[in-house]
Amino acid sequence: MIPLPDGTFRYSPRDLVAYLEGDFAAWCERLDAEGLRPDESDGADDLRWATPDGADAEAELAAKKGDEHEQRWLQGLRGRVAGLVEVARNDPEGQALTAAAMTEFAPVIYQAHLAAGDWHGFPDFLYLCAGNGCPCGGRHYTPWDTKLARSAKPHFLVQLCAYADMLEAARGYRPDKIVFVFGGGEERAYPTRQFFYYYRQLRRSFARFQLGWNAATVPDPGLDRGWGRWEAAAERRLDEADHLSRVAGISRGQVRHLAENGVPTLTALAGVNGKARPREISSAVYDRLCAQARLQLASRGREQPLWEHRPTNPDNPRRGLALLPPRSPGDVFFDLEGFPYADRGLEYLFGVVTVDDVVPEFRDWWAHDDAGERAAFEGFIDWLMERRGHWPDLHVYHYGAYEESVIKRLMGKYATRETEVDELLRQGVLVDLLPVVKQGFVIGTPSYSLKHVEHLYMPPRAGAVLSAGGSVVEYQRWIDSGQPREWQESPILAAIRDYNQVDCESLFGLRSWLLDRQRESGIEYMSDPLRDETPPEPSPERIAAEQLAARLVERGAARLETGTEAEREVGRVDQLVGWLVQYHRREEKPMWWRKFARHEMTVEERYDDRDCLADLTRTDRPAWKIKQSTG
Repeated sequence: MIPLPDGTFRYSPRDLVAYLEGDFAAWCERLDAEGLRPDESDGADDLRWATPDGADAEAELAAKKGDEHEQRWLQGLRGRVAGLVEVARNDPEGQALTAAAMTEFAPVIYQAHLAAGDWHGFPDFLYLCAGNGCPCGGRHYTPWDTKLARSAKPHFLVQLCAYADMLEAARGYRPDKIVFVFGGGEERAYPTRQFFYYYRQLRRSFARFQLGWNAATVPDPGLDRGWGRWEAAAERRLDEADHLSRVAGISRGQVRHLAENGVPTLTALAGVNGKARPREISSAVYDRLCAQARLQLASRGREQPLWEHRPTNPDNPRRGLALLPPRSPGDVFFDLEGFPYADRGLEYLFGVVTVDDVVPEFRDWWAHDDAGERAAFEGFIDWLMERRGHWPDLHVYHYGAYEESVIKRLMGKYATRETEVDELLRQGVLVDLLPVVKQGFVIGTPSYSLKHVEHLYMPPRAGAVLSAGGSVVEYQRWIDSGQPREWQESPILAAIRDYNQVDCESLFGLRSWLLDRQRESGIEYMSDPLRDETPPEPSPERIAAEQLAARLVERGAARLETGTEAEREVGRVDQLVGWLVQYHRREEKPMWWRKFARHEMTVEERYDDRDCLADLTRTDRPAWKIKQSTG
């Protein structure tokens, strides 16, 4: 947002993205553009808190990786596109240079300067339409943007729709598509028409917001999706206001309904004693939120938070501590470290703790490339299956869905260890402790992340790496450092390993704490009858297909590794046919995974699943006509 001499502003797609996050971020961006400072305030409000976030290692790394991705794509274009036009971002003649390049039908323009009315922007690339039946006759441009993500996010689409709008104003033709180059180099086009009218509605709403902007009227950050570069300011504001959004597990809609019902703060919710329940919030959910607020308030200033059991549900007893299996000497406590900035993502550290002889023992598998990731995954699964041979009753404990989802993804990514992973999933070997905690307890912490929950059973952490985001930054620092690939010879990798080990040991501590609570409360483990079913014996045809697929894939890999160019081509065909033989069976797996995952969900979680119908009740009432449907 740039202030103009006449008192108006020139906006950019970034301003629209800030507004998409919420009113608070948009208000702060306007305040910043107005140039207001704390000592220049008119006294209507103390603005000292309204400063953008400072330097952050994780954000700086994301920006650096984004720039590198853009530059790699640009470098590739320089080598293969004659007539590429590059415009400097800070060139005062940039708009004229862009117009000239489009008039001369340059095939690609890098960092074009676009403007239309009070809007301006700099798309990464403009590509000349190739024609091919397009109504523009190959005389107009399509906006392309490089993004490190692996799928389109709403603000990406809004940003490119804004560029398409400016191109329509400049050239008289709206691009039919907008295109992203995602991390790893994948190009993906989206029809402009599917998103353009939402963008236009958003822009109209943004214009109304700017017309009504007032420095003395600060929007409530607790009702927004995000805060952009004003996160620290929003956090301070919410803490000072004792905002309802500080209640762990509360939704924005619940915050709004409670505030409308005269319950504006965490402290107020902690003291309502079951009164003032909005009709939009069920009794069970309201009781949970009240208990959460009460314990968070009582836990303030305490090193160890307070906690209490959640009431059990007689109609659905397999919840909370009933999900916790009995102890086995072979139990495994599992945590992963990943690096999202590798071309296809990289799970670079598989860490486990076992407690065979009372003292926790840590074991790790490392990977610094795709081949290493496959070897680490296979090594971990093979080790686990061998361990199950000694302790068939063992379970693998993790916290959150990430570890299980990675196991499924790597199985598909490398088409390996499918039978073993199927067995682990079918027999319920993987145990997520997060639902055990959330369904079984109310804990006086602002979050149910492991880093907060572990205050119940271990002292605060210390070390060079203290968060998952910090481990990503440190892994990048290791890449840049040139230190050896072995953790024994690299201080950076050793620090990451220590962090992962503490995570695994924390899981062991949490499971021990939960077992103590299970014993005290007299709750017994209830296995999932659907998972306990003995799988049918595979048919001879399926066994033959699996063996054929394995032979083809292995033979193809051998030819690719050591063969001539002709043999490598045959090897690629071998692998492709081997994968196709198993294609339909492999494609079925995610459907079954989702089915079993939904058995473990609460009603609230099913409400949030867009593919689920939640809280349905059987009725004897016959179906009746609703317009042209039967309901």
